[in-house]
Amino acid sequence: MLFGLDILEKESVRISMNEAPPESLRSSKIDVRLKLSALWIVYMFVFTYTDYYKLFMPGVVNDMMKGITEGTQLTQASLLITSIITIIPALMIFLSLIVLPKINRWLNIVVGVLYVGISVYSLIGHTWAFWMFYCTLLFLVAGLIVVYSWKWPKADLNDKRK
Repeated sequence: MLFGLDILEKESVRISMNEAPPESLRSSKIDVRLKLSALWIVYMFVFTYTDYYKLFMPGVVNDMMKGITEGTQLTQASLLITSIITIIPALMIFLSLIVLPKINRWLNIVVGVLYVGISVYSLIGHTWAFWMFYCTLLFLVAGLIVVYSWKWPKADLNDKRK
């Protein structure tokens, strides 16, 4: 048949006859590293959206132009700390894919717990619904990172390949 469509026809007959689907149609197990990397990507998007929408809150942009955030004067040190806090999840996207499993597991647990704490801290004193929504979402995503890392299959932890 044209363009190999005869294969599709044979597979549809097989499935309709209640036979087990071919290997190519079965769902495959997703590596924990890919799940963690995807969760860190989600974390980064939510983190970015949170800060972006914060700019629409009354007075925030005017305060930023004066070098003030949440009533505190910005300094080089405070911006450096903020930069470090925001770059770590971006690095975790890549590190989750390349670090050896045993180290990777603990790295994700420790950093995930740190960002669970940051998410909770970020909720303190805020009453805007979008902020509470996003910070709760950040808390849940960081929590999932910790859970997936904690439950990392033991057989995979002994894998010496990156």
